[in-house]
Amino acid sequence: MSPGHAEQAKSDIGNKKAAVSLNADASWLNKKIGTAQSDISMTPKAISPWRHRRARNVLQSGQHLTWQR
Repeated sequence: MSPGHAEQAKSDIGNKKAAVSLNADASWLNKKIGTAQSDISMTPKAISPWRHRRARNVLQSGQHLTWQR
């Protein structure tokens, strides 16, 4: 193998290692993002504060049987 080929082989191996580590990082990141999203979806704030406040005001005013725009 000529010196040029040896250098090329070394850089190919280095590139493969870099690609593998990048893929590992991406899967770790995706897992973290998935965990964060499931945590967010399980919080009780799925109803926005505005809707909650509006519903409470309507109920307190005694007009809960009529639609308000």
